[in-house]
Amino acid sequence: MAIFGLTSSNALPESKFDLVSVIGLILVAVGRAGLIPFVRAFTTKQLESHEPDKQNIMEERVNAREKTWWRFAWVSSSLYAAQLFSYSWTQCFIHSGSMMGIAFVLFMWSSHPSYHKTKSDIAEKPFTCIRVFWAALLKRHMEYPSSPAHFFRYNINDGDDGLELWPRAKLLGWLDKAAIIEFESTLGQDKQEKAGRLCTVTEVQQTKYILKMVPMWSSFPVFGLVLSAGNTFFAEQADDLKSQDLLIYLVLLQSIASELVSTVPPFLLSKWFPHVTKLNRIMMRIFGGMLMSMLCSAVACLVEGHRLDIVANNRASRHIYQIIPMSIWWLAPQFFLLGVMDGLATGWTRTFYN
Repeated sequence: MAIFGLTSSNALPESKFDLVSVIGLILVAVGRAGLIPFVRAFTTKQLESHEPDKQNIMEERVNAREKTWWRFAWVSSSLYAAQLFSYSWTQCFIHSGSMMGIAFVLFMWSSHPSYHKTKSDIAEKPFTCIRVFWAALLKRHMEYPSSPAHFFRYNINDGDDGLELWPRAKLLGWLDKAAIIEFESTLGQDKQEKAGRLCTVTEVQQTKYILKMVPMWSSFPVFGLVLSAGNTFFAEQADDLKSQDLLIYLVLLQSIASELVSTVPPFLLSKWFPHVTKLNRIMMRIFGGMLMSMLCSAVACLVEGHRLDIVANNRASRHIYQIIPMSIWWLAPQFFLLGVMDGLATGWTRTFYN
């Protein structure tokens, strides 16, 4: 916001205007990409921490409270943003930057009491994943054990037959060797652990769970980047088109599409596929959201190509701030698809954290 405030106030020379503006847009897009996928899950965790019974959390009540707060934030921010249309760009950026600064302070202030540290074996030892990898590499030539007694601190609940530790994954099975006790070694079990040659079964399982979540987690930044880029650059596209004052209706179209799609598909999926598990239905929504992200990007690319052709044919120059003879409604499909993508992706992070 500080960069945009400088560019809008004409405080920078014209030779550096484009470079600084692009840097500001990239920072906004990347910042939103890192924020959007996780802020809703963080809100859910905060609400869960205030439940009276921490052992039996009522998920429906938490979801209802989350939606109420989320809609309140959306409505209040929309009403506040509507008042900024009469302000200059510099004043708008000052207001936006101030609100973001206040939100950051409130976030830092409210994040501490919402989480309570619990003592665990994993928390006491930093770099657990690195330790597991190193121990497994050192014992990569060892045979897989035939008895759970060969595992360090094995519990009967850690696996059903003791031949492979949960979670089971073919590519990660070799990590189980980090928990195999070297009985022929002159070192005791505790000394093997201190030497980095032995890890507990719990540490190995935690590492495997984290690695299994990496492919799913990698889709969150991609989705967030597409969403933030759309919210940032789609409005920039509309700035030089005819009837640019109607941009608010395209934003409303995006919001309505997001709300409808986030509500209707879960009901339809449970009706059309009654025997499909809840997790698989969520995976179907994730697939649909990623598909919509590709379709939205393709449509936006075609529309931008059409806009640039009109600019070239009419010799319109962005430095003269000439209105391009192209209707703003050309942007309606990409705004709609962006809303559908957002609606389909609702609940990703909650499933990821669970």
